[in-house]
Amino acid sequence: MAATAVYIVELLPEKSVSITIDFAENYSCFCQNEIRVANDSVNIHPCICVFRCPKVNELVDECVDVVSDDLNHDSHAVHVFLNHVLQH
Repeated sequence: MAATAVYIVELLPEKSVSITIDFAENYSCFCQNEIRVANDSVNIHPCICVFRCPKVNELVDECVDVVSDDLNHDSHAVHVFLNHVLQH
């Protein structure tokens, strides 16, 4: 599977983006010098974007992590996260 992914990315046409996403994970967060106890949770949705740079015609990869307080791992959340990634 990894070999297929590399092959697809190498043939990536101009003005195209290959996005690999991972399942989101929930993390608990707290401030180090916090006066009161507050348990806040966030959802981290990692994405790796690969595209061909038009200036030098080379492949470029970027890691984009979406951090959200929406803890649902449903299709609606993924859709919103990917829209933010594509706007980047």
